[in-house]
Amino acid sequence: MVISQSTCSRPNAYVKKGIDFENFFSLITSDTIKEVKYRGKEVIPFEDSAKLLFTSNYLLKGQGHSHDRRRIEVFISNFFSEEFSILKTFKHRLFDDWSKMEYNRFYNTMIKATQLYLANGIIENNYGREYFLLLNSSPEGFLDACDELLKTGEKMLVNNVHQLLKERVPELKAHARKSITILIMKYCNYKQWSYTKGHSGSSDNFILERKDKVSAK
Repeated sequence: MVISQSTCSRPNAYVKKGIDFENFFSLITSDTIKEVKYRGKEVIPFEDSAKLLFTSNYLLKGQGHSHDRRRIEVFISNFFSEEFSILKTFKHRLFDDWSKMEYNRFYNTMIKATQLYLANGIIENNYGREYFLLLNSSPEGFLDACDELLKTGEKMLVNNVHQLLKERVPELKAHARKSITILIMKYCNYKQWSYTKGHSGSSDNFILERKDKVSAK
């Protein structure tokens, strides 16, 4: 895209897992250098520079004040799936199959969102952050394996669960016992479950419970 002083946002390509947010600090905090063919370089002052816009299934790497003050994260939960598709829900495809009425509904929603922002500024909402933190730090397939294997209200043997997870997620075979336990506990934070350790004979175990049930006891 062509970057100029009238450009408000600068969409970036889809961000893959493991990209360090610090790589973009200079673009975010300094002037933008624009190179125009046959005209040389042009400096766009910081206050007029475009903002960066990323879309991804993963969080950008980097935590702490220097990272947090430079970014705004918006988390969007999964809604559609292979069985619950856009076509089945709305009876038509997005955009190319829209009537004028559908386009007006879309524009109206975007205008309302803009009015809400202008009236209230950024409304912070970290709902969904635990999911993306887990997705960033766990091997591919770990969440699906936990969804299948971990249940609330049952006493589960640590060795058995770790072995079953390693069978479903081969990358976990290189992880230490403590590392796998930490991943399971992160999964529990995402699910809003409590993790209670136990010991029976020579075996370690744990019980998972929904936190709303624990607080009601």
